[in-house]
Amino acid sequence: MKNKSQYNSLVEWQKADPSAYAVAQRKGLIDVFCEHFGWHKKKPNGYWTLDTCREDALKYKTKKQWREKSTGYDIAIKNGWEDACCDHMIRNRNWTIETCKEEALKYKTRQEWKKNRVGYDAAQKNGWLEECCAHMRDVIKPSGYWTLDKCKEDGLKYKTRIEWKKCHPHVYRITCRNGWIEECCVHMEKITLPRGYWTFEKCKEDALKYKTKIEWRANSPGYDAAVRKEWYKECCTHMTSGYKEEQLKRNENRKVSI
Repeated sequence: MKNKSQYNSLVEWQKADPSAYAVAQRKGLIDVFCEHFGWHKKKPNGYWTLDTCREDALKYKTKKQWREKSTGYDIAIKNGWEDACCDHMIRNRNWTIETCKEEALKYKTRQEWKKNRVGYDAAQKNGWLEECCAHMRDVIKPSGYWTLDKCKEDGLKYKTRIEWKKCHPHVYRITCRNGWIEECCVHMEKITLPRGYWTFEKCKEDALKYKTKIEWRANSPGYDAAVRKEWYKECCTHMTSGYKEEQLKRNENRKVSI
């Protein structure tokens, strides 16, 4: 019986942790890992043709399964053979612009969504990408794009200022900087706290709900109150920086558990 890994295939490992894969490849350890975990070895150059991609695709019921288990999927996408190879597969959803938008909101960048591909292909095929990706960080608008009318239109997607700040911080900042915030938020639910609500104890209690400073700033006005009253450092002693957290995740992913 083969030892188990957190990855189900060589392809899955390569996609999840390309840097570790590259090190193993450089040291000539790919065959060792394949034998150890019972993975299929990488195909030789020239192996993947339209026919071999079709044959490979028939082993899977959905595109997601094929993408996760075999490099044949990436070759098919690259060569424009996707439709020819996937006719037999189950289509889990009939994508509309609304369901694509809903799916897109799970991702912070277009690249992140494209990598996962759920709904991305449908949005791209139907010309909905720009609309679905409007909230994403890597969608750069030309200088002067965010006028008062554009900011008002963007603000109408959200029920509260906190929600707007969390989902589309770039536009929220532009609105504040230009003094348009009141005009853009007239439709929003007003969460009015009594004057003097944010005491040191309240800020400290509020901060404990969050693991990082970035998360606290994005989700609660308690952050702004703590910064304004210079309680910021004392309230954040339990937190880790977003950078450190990301580094820890990356280090975990590099470990192939046996």
